[in-house]
Amino acid sequence: MKILNISAYLFTPLPDAPALRPRLQHEANTRYLKGTIMLAHEGINMFLAGTAEDVHGFIAQLKLDD
Repeated sequence: MKILNISAYLFTPLPDAPALRPRLQHEANTRYLKGTIMLAHEGINMFLAGTAEDVHGFIAQLKLDD
């Protein structure tokens, strides 16, 4: 099985960072992703690994959030 590793960051206001945490954790766990997602009021920082389909699906889902 091939594993895709990504690192990403986006500086954007996240006033709802604490509320966003369980949703992102559930989405990552559902896709069997490994890594870290750090949330702060000033943005998001991620290091994720999983199948290409799961990683791309997670990012696509993340982009749907305003």
